[in-house]
Amino acid sequence: MAIAGICILFSSCCKAQITYKDTSNTAPQSIDLGKVLIVYYSKSGKTKEVAEIIQKCTNGTLYRIETQKKYLKVSIMIALDAKKELESDNLPELSTAAPDVSAYDLIIVGSPTWRYTVATPVLSFLAQCNFGGKRVAAYATNTGNVGTFFDLFQQRAQNAILLTGEEFHNKLSGKAELNKKIKNWLNKITILKFEE
Repeated sequence: MAIAGICILFSSCCKAQITYKDTSNTAPQSIDLGKVLIVYYSKSGKTKEVAEIIQKCTNGTLYRIETQKKYLKVSIMIALDAKKELESDNLPELSTAAPDVSAYDLIIVGSPTWRYTVATPVLSFLAQCNFGGKRVAAYATNTGNVGTFFDLFQQRAQNAILLTGEEFHNKLSGKAELNKKIKNWLNKITILKFEE
């Protein structure tokens, strides 16, 4: 089946649907994404940008992870802090409790890549959150290499049914390329979500 395009539609109860336009002139096929929660931590703004695009595509709810500790904006200082926190497993305290994920059908978690893995504020979130059998997908933003990001995320995501993750390099050539990559990824995880 050739897919000519993807349209994001929103139903009245804040559930998103993706409609596939088939070039064979048959009726469009819709898949209900259900209620979507997008959890993210962002220092430079890139992870936030991806979260906001996902929110627009899914009509999901955004939750920004905030820490009590304020990290400096200098990359080398973040890397040094992250190294200490990862080696000691002394993760930063969060400013607020993790949201109740039980009301959502799909949880998407976004994190910058720090020291080739999940940022420590996101690890703090994962330590507080029991996904209770919910479907979870992670995305990483980075300037180079995600390293052990997805392996560590899988280890720390408690009781999650993990879907395909994605990385978004900070040097994607523009907004259109980023939007396209996000929509392609949402398409992939949507298909996996309902393939049982």
